[in-house]
Amino acid sequence: MPAGVEAFGQTREVCTPSKEERHRFDEVKYTGRVLVAEDNPANQILIQAILDRMNIQSCIACDGALAVKMATEESFDLILMDIQMPNLNGYQATHMLKKKGVKAPIIALTAHAMEGDRQKCMDAGCDDYLSKPVNKGKLSELLGKYLKRLTEVDSLATQADAISKEAQQLGDLCQKAGSPQETDPAKPAEIPSDSPS
Repeated sequence: MPAGVEAFGQTREVCTPSKEERHRFDEVKYTGRVLVAEDNPANQILIQAILDRMNIQSCIACDGALAVKMATEESFDLILMDIQMPNLNGYQATHMLKKKGVKAPIIALTAHAMEGDRQKCMDAGCDDYLSKPVNKGKLSELLGKYLKRLTEVDSLATQADAISKEAQQLGDLCQKAGSPQETDPAKPAEIPSDSPS
């Protein structure tokens, strides 16, 4: 049973995942880039840490106006939109993003979990809804609806591609440096010395 925590005069639930849930969560990886529109620094840190553990790149917008600016200037696969933010609230920001043609799915994040709140978010243009406090398992399920799951094979292929690109860059650097003499692959390479022997 979740325990209650007193914070600024309000009681909030704390969700503690079981050992099995933590293990299952640690194994799930996705590929994608997520904009986190959230004004609360503690929630920013928590959500970003969860996304990092799932291999998801994330950027933070600390208010609705910045979220609109970032989402229209950069490419995101998903937007997590807090509903209660300064400058533009999540409803207003979502409406503006949809009006501007942003195609990334928008998941509303709100501490309001009353009947009708979900529908209000959907009416504003959100594609889905997640109540706070953020539950890692529920967040992972929602991410699975919108982002590509990264399998172990995908992960290894991504690492192999990165190594291949790095090797190509090193080869290009070596070629740019140029060496007047031909090298024999059977002989160890000689390293030129800057100081006279």
